Amino acid sequence: MRGLFQSDRANMLRMSEINEVDHQSMQYMLTDSCADWKGFGDQIAKETDALLGGSDSVLLFDESGFNKKGKSSAGVSRQWNGRLGKVDNCQVGVFATLCRGEMASIIDTRLYLPEVWANDPERCTKAAIPEEAQCYQSVSGEQNGYLPYSAETDFLKFQGNKASIFSTVSA
Repeated sequence: MRGLFQSDRANMLRMSEINEVDHQSMQYMLTDSCADWKGFGDQIAKETDALLGGSDSVLLFDESGFNKKGKSSAGVSRQWNGRLGKVDNCQVGVFATLCRGEMASIIDTRLYLPEVWANDPERCTKAAIPEEAQCYQSVSGEQNGYLPYSAETDFLKFQGNKASIFSTVSA
């Protein structure tokens, strides 16, 4: 991901300028290539667990809204955008981060799928959302902000019964 933090704007075009490659090739690699993104994410989670896992670790879950102008990007809808502090047209990402001391690493990410999207299979298919991810669940369960840490890499499997459950799309 060289170029993501070296340019003023974090987008594919700016990253390609830093790396001196065609931005369309980078876009293809991230969206259409045969990369094993689940395997890649699982490996990051395993290596992070080896580095940061333990009884003094904390597993944090947070969501963040990303402003969008159109309606075609997967999951875009009028929904709460915490970054803006209001309801607006956006995508919402859900992030799992493992922390210990001053070190932290994102170990998994998912795109929140709003109900309006889950109820529109044609729209989901057009946005390349896998059929098995085309479902909606509202937030449920106790929300005290804490989850027990587990080395389990699957985003939706927790120990205990205090987890919030989201319908999400794997990155």
